[in-house]
Amino acid sequence: WLEGFDRTWVSAGNDRSVTYTNLKPGHYVFRVKATNGAGIWSNDQLAIDLNVLPPWYQSTWAYLLYCAIFIVVVAAAYQIVNDRVRARNLDRLAVMVEKRTEELNRAMMAKDILLKEVHHRVKNNLGMINSLMALQSKISGDEDFKAMVSVAKTRITAMSLVHETLYTND
Repeated sequence: WLEGFDRTWVSAGNDRSVTYTNLKPGHYVFRVKATNGAGIWSNDQLAIDLNVLPPWYQSTWAYLLYCAIFIVVVAAAYQIVNDRVRARNLDRLAVMVEKRTEELNRAMMAKDILLKEVHHRVKNNLGMINSLMALQSKISGDEDFKAMVSVAKTRITAMSLVHETLYTND
């Protein structure tokens, strides 16, 4: 009988062999008793230890390989998803940067137009004030007044030059 598989002794009859199929992996003890020519059973028995190994695909190494493959597949899937998310985010960021750049360019153009308008008006007003002061100076006969007007015209000219320098540096 095969201890761990059979429950009791199995008679083999006149056959001198026994076959076991579909044994699960594990430890078994094969026990054999024999009869003499007169049919009397012997008290001695032969015991053979057997270890049935699992098929290669159920071995410890196979399970380790399965775990390694699973980890590689999960890591690859994570990397693929992460790359797609990153690419999508970069595309969104590029669109946002482009929109913001357009907005800033429009704002800069509006600022340039406004600065040109302000410069033009300040320049015209300073020129007009300078001309009016020159007329006042010609009409007036007072030398002190003419000196004050001359100082004021010099200051207005200096302001005009400062304004021109500031505008051209922007």
